[in-house]
Amino acid sequence: MRALFLAARALTILVLMSAQAAVAEDIQPKHVEYAFKNYSSSPDVRNCSLAAYISNFPAPELVSVMFRVDASRPKNVMFFSITTDVGEQIYQSGKPVSIRKVPIDQGEFLSDEFNSLGRLHTRLDDGGVQQVTNDAEVFPILLLDFQSGHFTIRFRRQGSDAIRGYTVSSSMSATIAATTQFSDCVIKLLTLFGVK
Repeated sequence: MRALFLAARALTILVLMSAQAAVAEDIQPKHVEYAFKNYSSSPDVRNCSLAAYISNFPAPELVSVMFRVDASRPKNVMFFSITTDVGEQIYQSGKPVSIRKVPIDQGEFLSDEFNSLGRLHTRLDDGGVQQVTNDAEVFPILLLDFQSGHFTIRFRRQGSDAIRGYTVSSSMSATIAATTQFSDCVIKLLTLFGVK
């Protein structure tokens, strides 16, 4: 009985230690820049993307978070995703010379209204993480939360137990130009697909 009690206690301690190692370290970034991207590959395969580029200079870590809307007219499907890529700025003689991609194996998007954990299909893509859904009910929540400039993105570097995160809190003026272009693109895309 005592051996069973000691084994249970040891297991509880291990579980608590592993849970503690997985607690996220969220940082308020010094700089966030928004940009509209269009990765459409043909008239029948369309894309609208809104990117948030996060940096914390002079720390070398750079994070690209992108809200994507991808649609294929021939297949009559539309997907919504959050992609996360991480890199490190390489310096030479005190000046930035290149960016080295850092592979990650976990990503999470959080806001006041949404938590992607367990709600989006996650796939690893080129060292980054893409969280995807075609759930039309999730789309407006993700859209509004990402466009608002108030969200947290978390990730785990491959081979690490530590979860890192950036809590973004951008002003409307920082997001307005890119979000306007993105919104126009999404409206055209939805119209093309007959969604009113």
